[in-house]
Amino acid sequence: MPGSLRKSSIAIVILMKGICLMGQVDYSWWNEKHNWDGVSNWTDYLIITPAYMGPNALPVPDLTDGILATNTS
Repeated sequence: MPGSLRKSSIAIVILMKGICLMGQVDYSWWNEKHNWDGVSNWTDYLIITPAYMGPNALPVPDLTDGILATNTS
């Protein structure tokens, strides 16, 4: 039993080391593609308009019997 526990713990430690190494992702490709200055927030580079977000970007009000409710915004 102690031998299998030791093997299991060694395997877990090796697996966790691998996961930590994979977490060090380099996003320099994004910086180069969008000419990021290193200071401004990355959300300033997002285009938030319905034309770029797909068919479900615009809200569609619920219709009940073909009549819009008065409390829709």
